[in-house]
Amino acid sequence: GVNYRETPQNITFNGNFINNTSPRGGGVNFFESFENVIFNGEFTANSAINGGAIAAVEGIIKDVSFKDNHAENAGAIYFVKSGYIINCNFTNNSATGVYGSGGAIRMVLGNVTNCNFTNNKGTGDGGSAGGAISMRSGNVTNCNFTGNSAQFGGAIESYGFTNVIDCNFIGNNATEDGGAIYFTSNANIINCNFNGNKADMGSAIYFWHEKESANRTISNSTFLNNRANVNHEIPFHVTINENSIEIIFIGNDVLFNAIYSRKNAEISITNVTYWGVNGIENTGASTIVPPLSENEAGQNITVTGVINGNAINTVKVTDADGKIILENVSGDYYIHVRHELDSYYTEAETIVTNMKFYANVTSLTTNNRTVNLTAKSNIPSEFVGGKLLFILPDGTEINATYGDNGTWWAEYTFDEYGEYNVSASHRKLDNLTVSNGTINITKADSIIILDDIVLNYGESINVTIETEGATAITAKIDESDVDVIDNFTIPVYDLNVGNYTLTVTTIADGDHNSVNKTVQITVNRAPTEIILTNETLDLIEGYNSSISADLIPADAGNVTFTSSNSSVVTVDEEGNVNAVGVGSATITVSFAGNDNYAAAENKTVAVTVNEDIVISAPDVSKYYNGTERFVVIVTDSKNNPLANQSVIISVNGVNYTRTTDANGTASIVIGLVSGQYNVTAAVDNNTVYSTITVLPTVNATDLVKVFRNGTQFYATFKDSQGNYLPDGTMVRFNINGVMYDRKVSGDEGLAKLNINLGSGHYIITSMNPITGENAANNVTVISRLIENNDLVKYYRNDSQYTVKVIGDDGNAVGAGETVIFNINGVFYSRTTNESGIAKLNINLPPGDYVITAEYKNCRVSNNIKVLPILSASDLTKQYGTSDQFVATLLDGQGKPYVEQRVQFNVNGVLYNRVTDSSGQAKLSINLPIGQYIITSSYNGSNIANNIVITA
Repeated sequence: GVNYRETPQNITFNGNFINNTSPRGGGVNFFESFENVIFNGEFTANSAINGGAIAAVEGIIKDVSFKDNHAENAGAIYFVKSGYIINCNFTNNSATGVYGSGGAIRMVLGNVTNCNFTNNKGTGDGGSAGGAISMRSGNVTNCNFTGNSAQFGGAIESYGFTNVIDCNFIGNNATEDGGAIYFTSNANIINCNFNGNKADMGSAIYFWHEKESANRTISNSTFLNNRANVNHEIPFHVTINENSIEIIFIGNDVLFNAIYSRKNAEISITNVTYWGVNGIENTGASTIVPPLSENEAGQNITVTGVINGNAINTVKVTDADGKIILENVSGDYYIHVRHELDSYYTEAETIVTNMKFYANVTSLTTNNRTVNLTAKSNIPSEFVGGKLLFILPDGTEINATYGDNGTWWAEYTFDEYGEYNVSASHRKLDNLTVSNGTINITKADSIIILDDIVLNYGESINVTIETEGATAITAKIDESDVDVIDNFTIPVYDLNVGNYTLTVTTIADGDHNSVNKTVQITVNRAPTEIILTNETLDLIEGYNSSISADLIPADAGNVTFTSSNSSVVTVDEEGNVNAVGVGSATITVSFAGNDNYAAAENKTVAVTVNEDIVISAPDVSKYYNGTERFVVIVTDSKNNPLANQSVIISVNGVNYTRTTDANGTASIVIGLVSGQYNVTAAVDNNTVYSTITVLPTVNATDLVKVFRNGTQFYATFKDSQGNYLPDGTMVRFNINGVMYDRKVSGDEGLAKLNINLGSGHYIITSMNPITGENAANNVTVISRLIENNDLVKYYRNDSQYTVKVIGDDGNAVGAGETVIFNINGVFYSRTTNESGIAKLNINLPPGDYVITAEYKNCRVSNNIKVLPILSASDLTKQYGTSDQFVATLLDGQGKPYVEQRVQFNVNGVLYNRVTDSSGQAKLSINLPIGQYIITSSYNGSNIANNIVITA
């Protein structure tokens, strides 16, 4: 907020004060008084200890709105001494202190004129006063108070002499006294309206004064629909006579059902309108001092019950003394007397009876602290309107509800478990005999949900226990404590094979007892499995091998190997196999089990021992179309050739079957294109791996060059034996579908092709006529003009067409190179800058164009679109109407161009108009009936439209 330590004068605040805070004056704090200070704004949601919006010693505040401000005292304005507040509005401001006063305003002396107060409040319950205004003395004139509230004085609290003139008090509320106004001294109420205000005492006005005689006057005012609480201590005064009963209704207001005067101090009344016994009445023009009485006249009293066996149900109206009389009362009777809620008082009731009644509270034992209390009674249903109370040992009273068949009930939750002696009483029956009941609330046992546990050796498990009524558990395995995880999870691990006892104990919550539960843990021998890498084994006589067998789990033990025919194969304890003769045998792999692991299912390996075969297939390296073959030689272990052996040769995804000759040899022709290939040669189950390498007879690399620079394409050519083709040998190149024959130059088989193609990507094929091999490469020609793009621009804005020029080395050429531009048939020469960029300004009329840039015979083309900045539509109007011709002007970015002069030429006369905030220039048309051409012009841009004037 703003703080002024010296007295300010002639200051104007322009702006709103929002969400400011300070110990004093949340929005503005004047340490002294102030004069001629003007606030052109509102105070919203400001806060402080004193004066949520403004605080000062003295001052004048005019024409300001205050909303949602709050402080411990004076929610909006706080004057230490006096203040004048004129033409202001106060909404939803509040004094929040326990003893806080002045929901909107607090001051000692003051005048409040022409102000509105809505929903302001004092929220403290320690004596908050003045929901809108709290002050000692002053004048409140021509103000409206609506929906304000506090503990004392829903709208105004005044503790000195105060005049309240020409004010309206609507729907204000005090939780204790003075629904609209709370006075502690003398006061004048003149020409005011009080409607719909509420309080415990003094629904409209409460006068508190130590003296019975005081200066209190009320004139020319109206009191309607104000409501106070009845006297709940004694709402009815009952006198029982021999044959009648006299009942007097006692309220808390003493005058007009709206005004309470402490010690019955006198009030002078002139021309006051109020709701009387006979409807709306008026005291008259003469000043009177009406008597004060708590007995309320004109109130409807409902009387129901039974007298001497006869039912009664009637409504009686209290007389001037607040009294009704029930005649001919004899014999047994029980009578229900009730005042319903109305515009002036809250509800009240009493029971008059000479009968004896009982209430027997039902005893109960339960585990639930929420208990349905019940009692059987002979109290007639005419008296069941919430009158019976259950009384707990600590004096707590619980309202009971009547069910049926003489049963009353109430649901109640006891704080603790235990035994409670519950009694009962009746609010209006003194002659009630009560039989107490005992409510015994015991804790239920908590519940453990857990089954026996079965697992295998080596397994671990986290068992989460389900419980009811427990906050945690403890656990033991065979009397050894277990560390519980997260209150309810038991880890079970590292147990040998056997049986164990798990004991779980609940740590009960406040509503349950602790319990134990015991289950069995059974740990079985762990299952095992033998895993073989292969279930068959093919061997050559005299060779060794091994069997790969894994036992799962690995730490369970060792497997055992046995051979079914030791004359074919033998096997040791490690699984090493020796092929000792030709034939077949079975090797069995087994595990017998131990204390912690079960025996595994046996696995077998089928072994076949064959004669020894040796395959030789040397690698081959040859040039494309050479005569070399891939050769396979098959012998026995003594290097003797084996004839008639079927050999399968696999290369490049194709299988070739050949039979060995008398020398044990088989071969295939190599007709593959240049490259390296993996090849296999297999005889029965014996396989060898080799490599075939076909060397190229044409060698070249991809080419990237700048348009028509000195870089050319070269290729090297060899014959099928790897010799360079001789000088002068004719070779061929195919590029872009065109064939070029060139001669080999020199003794290294080199041939050249000049590349003079336009920029682009090409495939060149080099053809060797001697070997028939063709080789393809990529050729990329880079334009000398790059970074050229299509251009879209508004007429004559700053956008330019640019290209970058590169030299033979592919780098920007630098400054001084000439580029020719051709657009719309006109040629322009421009030189490059230091970055190699040439620029051309585009000042063409709106339209679509193609631009071509040329440098050293290299050309690039782009599209240029020039957008119009001036637009308009044809106009057809009736003669004499106010229709205007409108032209719209845009700037270089396509936005409305403001405050620019557009020239119009119509019928040979020129008019200048300036564009508005929408970029529109408008011309009023006052021409005779006919057809016209109008031309709109701006900065060289011209457009023509038709104007038609009709009759």
